[in-house]
Amino acid sequence: MRLSAHLRQRLTDLLNEYRLVIWYDGERAFGDFVSGFQAPHCRVVSAAESALVARRKAEVIYQGMNEAGHPDANANLLIYIPRARAPQEQRTQDPFEIFAAAGTVFGEAESERLQSLAHAAMPELIEQIDGLFLSGQPAFELLDRLKQTTAYPLIEQALGTQSVVEACAQVLGSEEAATKVEAMRGARAELLRLLEAEIGFSPPAKVKTWRAVRDRLGEYVLLSELAFDLPGPWPDSLVNVARADLPRRERVYAICDRLRRADDMRETYIQLAQRIERDLKLRDHFRDYQRLGVRDTFAFEERQYLTALAAAVQANDLSEARAILDGRRKSVWRRQPERAQIWQVAERCVDLLETAERVQRVKTAPLRVSGLIEVYTRAEGWSDLDRHQRLMEQSWADCAEGDEVLPILELARRRYRESSLRLQARFLKQVGAEGWPPEGVLRQTQVFDRFVAPALERRAKVAYVLADSLRFEMGRALADELAALGELTLQAAAAALPTITANGMAALLPGADGTLNLRTVGEQLIPHLGDRPLEDSDARMALLAEKYGDRFAHIPLSDWLDATDKKRKALADRADLLVVRVPDIDELGEHVSLRQARKHMSSLLGELKSAVMQLVRLGYGVIVIAADHGHVLLPEVLPGDTISAPDGRWGLSKRRVRLGAQLKEKVGALVFNPAHLGIHTDATDYVVPSGFGVYASDAAYFHEGLSLPECVIPVVELRPKVRPEASGKQQQIELRYPRDKFTSQVIGLKVHYAALFDEPLRIRLEAYDAANPKGAPVGEAADCAARDENTHEVTLQPNAETDVPLLIDRDFTGAAVEIRAIAPDSGVIWARLKLKNGILD
Repeated sequence: MRLSAHLRQRLTDLLNEYRLVIWYDGERAFGDFVSGFQAPHCRVVSAAESALVARRKAEVIYQGMNEAGHPDANANLLIYIPRARAPQEQRTQDPFEIFAAAGTVFGEAESERLQSLAHAAMPELIEQIDGLFLSGQPAFELLDRLKQTTAYPLIEQALGTQSVVEACAQVLGSEEAATKVEAMRGARAELLRLLEAEIGFSPPAKVKTWRAVRDRLGEYVLLSELAFDLPGPWPDSLVNVARADLPRRERVYAICDRLRRADDMRETYIQLAQRIERDLKLRDHFRDYQRLGVRDTFAFEERQYLTALAAAVQANDLSEARAILDGRRKSVWRRQPERAQIWQVAERCVDLLETAERVQRVKTAPLRVSGLIEVYTRAEGWSDLDRHQRLMEQSWADCAEGDEVLPILELARRRYRESSLRLQARFLKQVGAEGWPPEGVLRQTQVFDRFVAPALERRAKVAYVLADSLRFEMGRALADELAALGELTLQAAAAALPTITANGMAALLPGADGTLNLRTVGEQLIPHLGDRPLEDSDARMALLAEKYGDRFAHIPLSDWLDATDKKRKALADRADLLVVRVPDIDELGEHVSLRQARKHMSSLLGELKSAVMQLVRLGYGVIVIAADHGHVLLPEVLPGDTISAPDGRWGLSKRRVRLGAQLKEKVGALVFNPAHLGIHTDATDYVVPSGFGVYASDAAYFHEGLSLPECVIPVVELRPKVRPEASGKQQQIELRYPRDKFTSQVIGLKVHYAALFDEPLRIRLEAYDAANPKGAPVGEAADCAARDENTHEVTLQPNAETDVPLLIDRDFTGAAVEIRAIAPDSGVIWARLKLKNGILD
C-alpha cells in the first residue's frame, strides 16, 4: 500500500469513530498531504497560515456538528496543526486543546510519525525507508513513490504482488491463492526465498508437503506476533518454537492485520489461530500471565482480558476497566457473535458503575423534593442510573451464554441497588417533611389542560399518546429520537398518588387538576373526576368521546402499527384528537418472564418512534406523550425485601401500597396522611414499605409505590416542522451468512448496504418463523455497536458490511427462519434470508 493510501485510511477510520481529530505534526511533514486530503463528510481546517483563523473556523464547524438540521450536523472535522502538541502542564494555553478533549489526537504517538507510518504502510520496504531516514529527513512525496524492485517474477505472476505482506497473507488466507502458487512451477521455491529474506521463515527440512509448509508458516507468523506484542518474557516452555527476530516485527504485524481485516480472509484467520491455540495448548502456557499484548492474536487472550476486566471492576478501578474495553473494541475475537454479546454486557455494566460513582458524588442533604426531582431529571442526572440499569439488564437478557461476565453483572446490580436505596432514603425523608406533589413542578393532573386542550382550541390536530409505565429515562430516550422532527420539549411531571394505572390515566384527562379523587365504591377505592367514576380505559375514553364528539378517536398502539396506510389515513382524517393507548410496558412487566420483559421493554421505544413519524406524516401538528406512572424492574426480590402487609381495612391493596385505614402499626412501614400527599380521598392512611420493599414475594416489577422512578413521569410535546417521507423505496441490502443453516441461538449476520450516496441507513432486523411468516418475530438484532439502544434499529454504513448478531428466541423450535431487513417506519421488507434451524440436529 502506498503511504498516502495508508494514511488516508487511518485518518478516515479515526474520523468515523471520533468525528473530531486534531492532528499535531511536529515534523511539519504532512502539509501538502493535508491540503489535498478528502474523506466522506469531512471538513478540514489547517492552522498552517493562522492559528487564530483556524480556531474560529473550527468553532463554527463544531457548533454546527451539534445542531440538528445544520449543514454540518453529519460532518466530521479534521484540524491540522503544524507543530508538536504542548506538554501536559502547558496545554491550558493551547487554543486547540478544547477540541482535543472533545475528540481524539493524532500525531502525538511515535507510531503516528512519518517513519513509523511508512513502516506500517510498506513493511516490505523497511530497509529502504530506514536508509533514507539515516541520511536525512525524506519528504512525504519521496516515501510515497517508493517501489520494490522486481526480484520475484513468479510470485508477481501468480499473486499479482511482490509484497511479502500481501503474498504471505494470500497464501495463508486464501485457498485459491495457495493453489495458484502450488500449480505454478517454481513459484513455491520463489515464495520461500521471499519469506526467508523478508520475515526469516524457513520450513524445517522434514516438512515436505505444501499443506504442511503453510501450517508451519501460519504458526511462525502468529506466534511471532504474539511474542512481539507481549509486554513480558516469552514462556520457557515455548522457547524452541520458531519465531521471527525483532527487525521483522512490522512485517509480521502487517501480515496479521491484513488477515484479520480482510472480509475474505478473516474466517480463515480465525480457524488458523484456533487450530494453533488448540494444538500448542497456548492457554496452559500463558495461564499465569497477568498482562498480555494489545493485538489479540489468539482467542485465549480475549478471555484473559475479560478476566482482567472483572478483576479491575472488583477492585473498583473503573479507568482500567474502561481502558480494557476500549482496547478490545476492534478485536477479531470480540466480533464473534457470542463473544460480542458477552463484551456488550460487560460494557453496559461498566457504564452503570461509572454512573453510580458519579451519582454518589452528588450531595443530597440540602435538596428539597423539587431539587431532588431536578437532579433526577436533568441531563446526566440521577435518572441515568435507571437508564443504564435498563440497558444492562436488557443486554444480559440478550446474552445467550454469559457465565464469564456474571461476577461483573452481580457487582453492577449491587452497586445500582446501593445507589438507588441511598437516593430513595433521602427522597422518602424529604417527602415526609414536605409532602407531595412539590411546589414548582408540573403536576400530572395539569398535562391535558396545559398541552392538549389549548391546541384543540386552536383547531390543531393533536395526537395524545398515553404510555402505561413509561418512566422518565425512557421518555428522555424517546425525545432524543424525535428531536429532529421539529420543536420538542421534555418536562418532568409529578405523578398523582397512588401510582396505579387507573389513577394515573385518570389524572391525564381534561379537568383532572383539583377534581381527581379516590372514593370508596363497595369495598374498593375507585378514581373519580368530580363525581364521575373512571374505573377502566373504557370509562376514560367515554369521557373524552362525550367532550369532543366526532373529533375524538382512540386506538391501541399495536392496532395502529398493524393497520394499513389507508386505514390510518381514514382515522386521522376524521380525528382532531387521536388517543394512542400504549399498555405494552405494564403488560410485559405483569404477565411475562422478567427476562422477556427486560428484552422487549426497550424495543417499545422503536415502535413509538415509528408511530409518531406516521402521525406527523398524517398531519398531526401537536403530539403529546405522557405516562400514568413509571416503574422499577429489579432482577429479583432479595431476602428482606418482602414485607408482611400491615393489618387494616384497605380499599386499595397493591404490591407497594396500602390505602385505607390502618389498624395496627407495622415495622418497616411508612404511614402518611393522604392529604399530605395530595390525595383527595375518604381513606385515612397511605402506607408504603421503606426502601424498595414490597408486599408480594414475586414483585420484581412494580410501580405502585413512592419513589423517583415510579412517581416522576415524562411529558413530551412535539410540534413537527418537517414531514419525513416514508422509507418505502427499495434499498440495496444483502443479508449474508456463510451457511444455509444456523447452529447457535446467536446468528452472526453480515449486512451489506450498497448506496449511491454517503448516507447511513437505519433498518429493523428481525427473524420470523418461515412456516408462519405473518406471526410475531422469533428473533431480532441483539445488543451491539450497530444497534440503537433506544429504538433497536440497526444503522448500516453506505457501501460497507456491518456485523450484526441476531438473537433467536430460546423457545423457538421451528424448522427454519426468515430473516428480514425492514424499513423502520413503513414496514417495507428490503431484504430476506432464509436459514434452516440446525440447533436441534
